[in-house]
Amino acid sequence: MFRFTLKVLSFLVFAGAGTVFGQIEISELKDPSVVDGCSCSVQTLNEAKKPDSQKYLFLHEYGNDAWMNINGKDTKLTRVKSTEDEDVEYKVGRRFYEEYSAKGIKVRVDYLTTWICSPDDEGCEVTKYDITITVTKGDDSKIVKATGVCGC
Repeated sequence: MFRFTLKVLSFLVFAGAGTVFGQIEISELKDPSVVDGCSCSVQTLNEAKKPDSQKYLFLHEYGNDAWMNINGKDTKLTRVKSTEDEDVEYKVGRRFYEEYSAKGIKVRVDYLTTWICSPDDEGCEVTKYDITITVTKGDDSKIVKATGVCGC
């Protein structure tokens, strides 16, 4: 009886080893060309240190849909909420968030403004952020710290 129980236990442990339930995997987008124009591009902290990197975790055009690679698939996300107030002065330390959704997935992107253009620089059109992305699917969620640039 002991051997039978041990064999059944071993089978259950090894049979379940290759199957992962409930985990969320966030990867870089396979096709970053899905966004064109004035947009926000978000990278991992390590990837952002590479000056010519084109690897992005999250992309969105202003006021439009966004894209993320979730569980190995580039996923289109629809914006459902934003707390960004266009009438509030842009300044370092300013915070806001946006919420997006796709079938069975919710994404919240929290922004903390870290750099803005000098008022004297009329050619500058970018703002930099520290970003926290929270992806939720069912009862599971994953949080990623990142950095981003928004502009034209």
